[in-house]
Amino acid sequence: RIVFSRREPNGLRRLFLVQGDGTGLVPLTAGAIVADDALGQHEPAFAPDGSRVAFVQVLAPGVARLLAVDLASGTEQLLFDPLGDVRMPRYAPTADRIFCGIAQPLVGVVTTFDITRWVAQGR
Repeated sequence: RIVFSRREPNGLRRLFLVQGDGTGLVPLTAGAIVADDALGQHEPAFAPDGSRVAFVQVLAPGVARLLAVDLASGTEQLLFDPLGDVRMPRYAPTADRIFCGIAQPLVGVVTTFDITRWVAQGR
């Protein structure tokens, strides 16, 4: 299976799931209408068992948060909401942690992205 982010002509950006052969396209998240292509849901990453997808929701330039969606139920869960930016989430092979880059200049963390980890809640 493949998961990806797409912005539709009406401005709705959300995640989609499709089979490897291109069949079975289904929306995975509700998404949101965004005015800028850089905003909305981006950078999806499967959990090793394929049951969840972690992703970044960009709210404004330099402001994003980390979420996960359960593929069976479609339930979205907020995992981390920093005072800054979060990028490139990746699950650990055991799926108990998610590694990502964060930048929090408003709280004194340098403006470059530092690698951090978060417990993959809801597991």
